[in-house]
Amino acid sequence: MSRTQLKESLREKGETRGRAIWEEAEQKANRYRLEAEAHYRNRQQQRESECKADLTQELEQLVSRAEKKLQRIRLQSEEIFSQRLWQLACKQLVALLAAERDRSLQSLAAELPGLSWAQITVHPHDRQQAEKLFAGALIDTDPALIGGLIAVTADNAIAVDNSLVKRLTQLWPQLCGNILDALETLQEGEDAQTSA
Repeated sequence: MSRTQLKESLREKGETRGRAIWEEAEQKANRYRLEAEAHYRNRQQQRESECKADLTQELEQLVSRAEKKLQRIRLQSEEIFSQRLWQLACKQLVALLAAERDRSLQSLAAELPGLSWAQITVHPHDRQQAEKLFAGALIDTDPALIGGLIAVTADNAIAVDNSLVKRLTQLWPQLCGNILDALETLQEGEDAQTSA
């Protein structure tokens, strides 16, 4: 092998080796670039997932707070409405009682146990009739009673509240609940008709 051939052979081997090193470097660079891109995409997806999770959690908290606030407002509204209904019910009792006041007090007095009643509390309009029905008893008046009476024995051992306000008070939770349910059903029906 001559010197020229040797040089040529060494040059070819050098070029081949150089190309091989270059190709290997390019492959490594491509692999590193692909790994970096994959790492970047994974990190970006992870950030997006974390951001979505944070936003979802924030949204759930906002919705929860809004629902709680709405519930408080609804309860307050129902309480205000219930108080207004109570006032209207009491006014209606007064109106209904106006024509039947004497008969109503007699009926409610007849429901009392046969005891010796020492003190009777009635509405001021019922005082005279109460004095006739309970001749030996002390008769007090209370305009808040509307109608009916409260009877107490001499030893204060037994007290019976047979007033219309007491009866309405006992019935009120169920009565008011029924009214609110009926109004809600009526509203739902109107909402359904409006949306149709």
